[in-house]
Amino acid sequence: MGELLLCNQAIAARPYFIEDLSLNIYSLEELCYVIEHHVYLMEEGFFCEEMILWIEREIGEMELAEQLRQSKKTEQGITKLVEQVLNATGYLNYSTGLSVVSQVRKMQYKSVFERRKMRADHYVENKKYINALLEYKRILQMEDECRKNPLVCGNIWHNQGIAYARLFLFKEAKECFETAYKYHMNVESIYEAMLSCRCLGDAAGLRKLVKKYSVDKQERIRLEEYWMESMSDQELTVSIEDNGAVMQMLKEWKREYR
Repeated sequence: MGELLLCNQAIAARPYFIEDLSLNIYSLEELCYVIEHHVYLMEEGFFCEEMILWIEREIGEMELAEQLRQSKKTEQGITKLVEQVLNATGYLNYSTGLSVVSQVRKMQYKSVFERRKMRADHYVENKKYINALLEYKRILQMEDECRKNPLVCGNIWHNQGIAYARLFLFKEAKECFETAYKYHMNVESIYEAMLSCRCLGDAAGLRKLVKKYSVDKQERIRLEEYWMESMSDQELTVSIEDNGAVMQMLKEWKREYR
């Protein structure tokens, strides 16, 4: 997980696999770390019976497992479940624990639609683009909610386009940005669609967007200057094989993608 965790309690012989993070955890301290850094995953379904059995059998925390089952049975909510796990370890200091619980409590009173969007946006911010795309697709299947929230729906399509672009899937990104504009009419989505065309080397597609959305000449010049400046900053105008910084950047992109 990128840092050393001191575990004072039992270490499981068999890990628990958190599917949303593609991550195995071996202790309650690691579970607390996940809760702290991935608050947007916190729903009652996160503490499923499979996890509770793991806490009971692999960690040996029978009392905690029973507390979690009782809280779920009496429908006390995700905040109570998180508190019980955090209190069982003492992994977080008092102020940090309060902050995490407060964040979870705020999430608890949001709709499923809102929580899923926050989770997907969180994935994008943390460069988990494939996870984000899967979550955005689930959200867009909630058609009634999308109809009630056209601006939010537009933002979802825009952010989905960003995730595609970060995976170098510029054709899909362009389509998402255009769809986003239909919902929220934010011209930034059109500019991103134009940039996607430019990355594809699709001059005809770029001209079509300019004409379709009436992008004036002054704005086109400004965008072109911005794009050229960005390309210059990344030193992509020199031979890639002869430039160690560019090769290092490409390696980093590959690592993030994997």
